[in-house]
Amino acid sequence: VKVLQSWVALPPGRTARLWAYPADHGRPFLVGSVPETGQNVLALPAPAQTLFAGVNRLAVHADMAGSASPGVLLASGPCAKLW
Repeated sequence: VKVLQSWVALPPGRTARLWAYPADHGRPFLVGSVPETGQNVLALPAPAQTLFAGVNRLAVHADMAGSASPGVLLASGPCAKLW
């Protein structure tokens, strides 16, 4: 994950995290934390092609620490196969 533009300041107690949204409108799943600046390598639990096969949208949310669901939306966009 590479941040191209800094986020608006995150509210206290929140972390920017990347979520994947399945095309079938199933429950979104957490991909990992996103740095406020710079880049980060995320360890995926499965090959990207498998993990993102049914995903059509990715979104970054400002989540409360330890939250199991997405928080405030910061950015979102389509998920496309580029590998």
